[in-house]
Parts: sequence; C-alpha cells; structure tokens
Amino acid sequence: MTSLTNALGDVAKGRYAPSIIRKERVRICNSCPYGGNRCDLCGCFIKTKTALLSSSCPIGKWSKPFRDTRVHSGKEQDTAE
Repeated sequence: MTSLTNALGDVAKGRYAPSIIRKERVRICNSCPYGGNRCDLCGCFIKTKTALLSSSCPIGKWSKPFRDTRVHSGKEQDTAE
C-alpha cells in the first residue's frame, strides 16, 4: 500500500526519475528473472515503475537516488541567461 501511495504522490507532484536512473532501472529489470513488461513479484508495469522517483525494486536491486537528484516533469527548462 505504501508503494501505491508513493506512486500516486509522484504522479500528482510530477516527480519523475531522471533519464539516467530510468535507463539503469530498466536495464536491471531486463536482466532479472522476474522482469519483462510487468514485474512478476509486485505486478507493476516496468516502464511506469522505473519512471517514478520514489519507486523501489521489491527485492532491492535498484539503488536509491541521491537525495539531491534533480527531478523533472518531463519538460526541458531553458537555463540560458
């Protein structure tokens, strides 16, 4: 239930994992015997689960993002001065 609550909070607040974290999570899931399109352990869709910042692997294969990980809403920001 906590995982679902965290996922809903991420979606509501636009907290998505940066691309590099998503790619690493997908790579790990693709090499896992429980992976595929859905995780056989938790039932989540891999593409969605890997994109949400507070998501975690049910067997602890993902490292946690650093506390200062920059989150984004999927929109690129112009940082030019």
